[in-house]
Amino acid sequence: MKRTVIIMFLLLAIFVARSEAISNSAGTSGADFLRIEAGARHVAMGGTYSAYGSSVFTLYGQPAAIAEKDGYEIGFQYSEWVQGISQQFGGFKAPFLGGKAAVTFNFLGSNNIEKTTDDAFGRFGVSSGTFGVSDFSGAIHYARRINSKTAWGIAGRYIRSEIDNISASGFSGDIGIRHNLNEHFSIGASATNIGQGLKFINDRSDLPMTLRIGASYHTGNFLIAGDIANNGVDNIDAMIGAEWKPTEIIAIRAGYKTQMQSDLNEGLTAGIGLALKSIEFDYAYVPFGPLGDTHRISGSISF
Repeated sequence: MKRTVIIMFLLLAIFVARSEAISNSAGTSGADFLRIEAGARHVAMGGTYSAYGSSVFTLYGQPAAIAEKDGYEIGFQYSEWVQGISQQFGGFKAPFLGGKAAVTFNFLGSNNIEKTTDDAFGRFGVSSGTFGVSDFSGAIHYARRINSKTAWGIAGRYIRSEIDNISASGFSGDIGIRHNLNEHFSIGASATNIGQGLKFINDRSDLPMTLRIGASYHTGNFLIAGDIANNGVDNIDAMIGAEWKPTEIIAIRAGYKTQMQSDLNEGLTAGIGLALKSIEFDYAYVPFGPLGDTHRISGSISF
């Protein structure tokens, strides 16, 4: 318990120190597709991950997540993003060396984007054909329990981004810890997308490294969770979400995310879930005003 508290405070201290310098690096992140959240359950609950969930989708924000549930799992997510961009995320989890291992992939792409150039008179908007963009990451995860209440997890990730005929690749890592204070309360902290960044031609951009800390409370058929995250690009983001299960099969979810609150979006999220024995389906809805609505559908099977 003492070791867990010390680790949590160290991560919190780094979080606070890093937030002091956030304005100096705002807008410099590369591989922004890594910021698109995985798992419709978590998306519907405001993007909270730290202290609840044990699926391959929870690995997006909490590397220790898979240590909490035995057995095997396969999961897949499809997202309709803004402006015709789509995302696919998937993973497989299995017992391994006294803990749990998983592999995940994340792909985002769009084709037939119109090229624009400046003409001889400096006028912007002249069409010059089309191009495509694609982003890919593949990761290997490992998580293990320290004791009956505490788990830790790590991950290594390969990243590749391509714009038209120019590409860049690199590597990143994740680390996280989760502690169950009792049967109702849990806390967690993580650092994800730790790496050098991607270099396109002569320019290198930092990865969206995210420090996250949060807590959850679960009782009966009700769950509430909250996270605070700092990704070095935007201001500190506070997230809160709730889940209510009127029956064993159905889950109703809603959340709020301060980072998304703007003229384009009220910051609200919502979704539903359906569980049929070992099979789960989840849906999340996130509006983006004039940019359009985004929809996430994810499903998993455990065995």
